[in-house]
Amino acid sequence: MTLGDDAYGKAELLWLLSRPTRGDASMILAHQLIAAKLNRANGAAGPAADTLIGKGDYLLATYGDRLPFYSRPWKPGWTYMIITAMLLDHYNNSCSRHW
Repeated sequence: MTLGDDAYGKAELLWLLSRPTRGDASMILAHQLIAAKLNRANGAAGPAADTLIGKGDYLLATYGDRLPFYSRPWKPGWTYMIITAMLLDHYNNSCSRHW
């Protein structure tokens, strides 16, 4: 699965999901982005899902490194990552109600 510009294997994705976020916006976003991509792969629909997923990938790609980025409130992009993660969380929770 691609997160940002980097490809992650199954073991790496499981490792990322097992890590606590501890206020790191990159990890909060990564958790929601992974779930959203899995929901889309399983056929979940949503008018803004593709746009949100693209936005999440774009935000992670701006760091040019592999997760985690240890993004804190005083770092650039933190607010955008948190807002995108919140919107993806809403999408992900909407999907789970339809299954």
